[in-house]
Amino acid sequence: MIYILFKDGSTDRKEIEARKLYIYDTFPGMYRIEESEYDDRIELECYSILKVDIIMLIGHYNSVNKYILTNAKNIKCDTLLIISCFIKKMKFNKLKKVKRIYVSKSIKGETERYIGSDYGFNFKITDSELILYNTRKYEMNERIKKAFNYVEK
Repeated sequence: MIYILFKDGSTDRKEIEARKLYIYDTFPGMYRIEESEYDDRIELECYSILKVDIIMLIGHYNSVNKYILTNAKNIKCDTLLIISCFIKKMKFNKLKKVKRIYVSKSIKGETERYIGSDYGFNFKITDSELILYNTRKYEMNERIKKAFNYVEK
């Protein structure tokens, strides 16, 4: 699994560490997370004893969409999860090597973010992330279907 956080002004060291804890708690079988930092994003490559062929993109619309347009030929996975706003504007048809795309739950195109500490997390959290966390006892595909909305390419 690759977990990509875009530097949209709110990604600090404390949030990265909190998200690592979230990953360990949310995705069973994770045993190591390696971090790579780039000008526009931080990538957490997560290693698991289970096969988890997921890429998760988290950030504002312009950062996520720019990443998709720039890297469409190199993004390859079974499942792409996107937590962002204005999903309908994104160019998913460019993602030829992605089998399934799911996007965060939103209202009128905007994904609501909540104060994480109200829910026991040290980062702003979305409905999709809360649902994913709270359905840990279910099988992964079922959890994703509950927490995200499927998108046709």
